[in-house]
Amino acid sequence: MPAPYRYWFWTVAVLAEMLLLVLRSGFAYEVYEQVSIPHLLERIGLFVVIVIGEAVYLAVTGLIQHPNPGGAAAGLSGFVVCAFLARAFFRWGVPTAAAGLGDARRSQSYGVMRDVVMYFPFFVVTALTFVAAALGTAVADAQVPLDVAARALLAVGIGGYYLANALIALRLGRRWRRVLLVLALGIMLPGAACLLSVGMPAWSTLALVAVALAAIDGSNAC
Repeated sequence: MPAPYRYWFWTVAVLAEMLLLVLRSGFAYEVYEQVSIPHLLERIGLFVVIVIGEAVYLAVTGLIQHPNPGGAAAGLSGFVVCAFLARAFFRWGVPTAAAGLGDARRSQSYGVMRDVVMYFPFFVVTALTFVAAALGTAVADAQVPLDVAARALLAVGIGGYYLANALIALRLGRRWRRVLLVLALGIMLPGAACLLSVGMPAWSTLALVAVALAAIDGSNAC
């Protein structure tokens, strides 16, 4: 199916799947009573790995096509960005989700389980797709400033990633003050890095974003 029709087709398909989960909620709740929570999180994690892997692939192929110091700096910074995003998911997000899903099943809050494993991951993957597109653009033209669209994709993608994870944590009943603190950092620091690097080479934007994500990761560890 040619573009842009295939994008509309996929949008309709995703919305239909989400609607079916509501209409067939009784059947879904029976599944949630028996399903393995670690297996559920493993499936979601595979989607995340695939999209982050796409970002790494775009960075590497961009560097191969444009082998220069700026491209190398952009590729390395892009890899660090991917590493911190992956760490945020697997080091902090998965253990929190596992504990929250266990509590939800014990209390028979199957609507919570549905939202966390079926709805919110769509937003996580979409946000990471934005980041992957921006990284590919930055590495391909590392010596020139990122255009407005790529800069917006990068900032919105990272901010949206932290927003989706915050929604998951809040839906699971995590402490809202801690969640909102990390969310604020996840939106403001990468956004500031993209804004402050206007007019600077693309590799410097990625480097500043990597530093911002390192700071967020440090706040998680505290």
